[in-house]
Amino acid sequence: MAEVFKQTHTLKANKEQFADKRSSDIWDDFTNNTAIATQQAAESETNATVDPDQVWRQTVSEPSEKNRIFGIGGFLRR
Repeated sequence: MAEVFKQTHTLKANKEQFADKRSSDIWDDFTNNTAIATQQAAESETNATVDPDQVWRQTVSEPSEKNRIFGIGGFLRR
């Protein structure tokens, strides 16, 4: 899901630059949350793996000021 978001929210000419600040902020939050989850999984004794889709859902499911979820809404229902 995160890769689809990145492909659809970046510029055609430069795939490393997001189309707007909001998309960039969401991607930054996702990468930070992924790093935190990876670190926590490494510190746990259960050898847990990090599911990027789960991290993505948690990142975009935080409601905005209008109580709406940003991201790929249809995929969140799965």
